[in-house]
Amino acid sequence: MKLASSIITVLFLLTLGGCYTTQYATTPSVTPEVNINSTDKEKIKSAVINFYMNIGYSMVSESDYSIVFSTQEEKLGSEVYQVVTNSYNTTLRVNIRINMATISNSTRVVAQANSIVKNENGREDVKNITNDWSTLLLKHLQQIKTDIEI
Repeated sequence: MKLASSIITVLFLLTLGGCYTTQYATTPSVTPEVNINSTDKEKIKSAVINFYMNIGYSMVSESDYSIVFSTQEEKLGSEVYQVVTNSYNTTLRVNIRINMATISNSTRVVAQANSIVKNENGREDVKNITNDWSTLLLKHLQQIKTDIEI
């Protein structure tokens, strides 16, 4: 009975997936990005760190022009991934990388997202999900921009 329930769930989600179309960001590079009217890199980094930590992400690494955040997806997404692929896989993690570049009087901030799961051999399977998450990432960046430019 449990197998039948899993199969029905997978078929339902595959049906929904067939109707799904990827939403690309409406930016010049077709990636989630904003131009912030400031060249104060430390102020921008601080705003980015505060924003992502406030919504439940942990900071993984930081460099002069890049910050990486991570969280575990313990809801429907990881359960479906485990059912579809292999029950030995670990919980799905999502990493978000924020890159910054100073351009004359502003700073270009670009976001990228990856899903990561370890398979039964201990190898990490990484998938770029930036296009799938572009609308959400763009909203995040626009909120950060608003917070800084006020």
